[in-house]
Amino acid sequence: MSEKSREVAALLKKYALNKCTPEEIGVLTHLLQQNEVSENDIDVEGILESLGNSETLDKNKAEAVYQEVLKLGALGRIGSKRPVRKKVAATIAIAAVFAGLISLYIFQYYPLVVQPPTLESLIVNEEVTFEKGSLQIEISFNKESKDSLIISKGKRVAKIINNTIVMQPSIQKSDRLEYGTLKVPYGKKAKVILADGTRVVLNSGTELRFPNYFPVDGKRKVELQGEAYFEVTKDKKHPFVVKTKNLDIEVLGTQFNVAAYQNDPKTNVVLVEGAVEIDFQSKENKINNTILHPGDMAIHNATNNSSIVNKVQPELYTSWIDGKLVFRNIEFNQLLTRLERHYNVSIINKDKGLGKEILNANFGDANIEEVFDYFNQIHEINYEITNSEIVIKK
Repeated sequence: MSEKSREVAALLKKYALNKCTPEEIGVLTHLLQQNEVSENDIDVEGILESLGNSETLDKNKAEAVYQEVLKLGALGRIGSKRPVRKKVAATIAIAAVFAGLISLYIFQYYPLVVQPPTLESLIVNEEVTFEKGSLQIEISFNKESKDSLIISKGKRVAKIINNTIVMQPSIQKSDRLEYGTLKVPYGKKAKVILADGTRVVLNSGTELRFPNYFPVDGKRKVELQGEAYFEVTKDKKHPFVVKTKNLDIEVLGTQFNVAAYQNDPKTNVVLVEGAVEIDFQSKENKINNTILHPGDMAIHNATNNSSIVNKVQPELYTSWIDGKLVFRNIEFNQLLTRLERHYNVSIINKDKGLGKEILNANFGDANIEEVFDYFNQIHEINYEITNSEIVIKK
């Protein structure tokens, strides 16, 4: 008998006698669920013999498992010559295991072995979508994705190359522009190259509406909800305008980051390179249109219609492009909102005092388990998983 077989045999015996620790039950169920053990690995007769007439488990529950085993004709595959029906609960439990029913019945009848869900298991996987009129295409970005085309009404609208959506380059005269919308769910990012060559990286929970081509005359306009990083192609005759809910950004050619989520009263613009002019879209705003220079961050608060400009380190506000989580002087509740977007999970904070605390953190590309381990170790934050939500307890 192999070392693995001896380990499983010992664990099965302890389980049947109701003496397994939670850790041992976790090891046993993992081995069985991963199909790492077959009936040939275990001396079933030997285990049953060693158990004798133990009756530590509920016979009624065991009988229910036994009846289900009979329905599937599973007992005939076990190879036991003993009259299983006369055996006690331990016999039936082991029979069910070797009949391949462990994943269904062991969890149903013995709640002790149910392992709590992991934080990773709460992450909802959704795909990026491209919409144009009635056309709606789901786009999956991964290492195995192949180059493909986006077709609308028989015409090529865009290519997908190296996980980047590349719009058909063109400038046309038209009284009516045709628009497409790229929608990025929580937990995902997307890259798009617009028809004029402008490169845009979209953060999670973002929508970008843009024309399939830009007009010969006038400005190049796009609309943004969420967060995006722009590398605008220079074109003095056609200024590039990003319209958000509270302000417009106009540039000729530059690199900048815009955060303008629909449910966030604050809109942030961080300039990395070049210059931008910001129109705060309000006659009541006492600040005139503002010119930003590299390293400037403009913050507009729609709640009180106030605007300020600060000097910042741009890389702190663009680290998300590389999948990094960096936070500076942020309220804990706002940090949680960012985590919800980044991982696509639901987080509820029941500690109101903690929600107002100001934190600094650099999680790099840590997964959600590592982030909450950090919270536990450094800030002694206690949480539990309830109804597919992460609940931070007071």
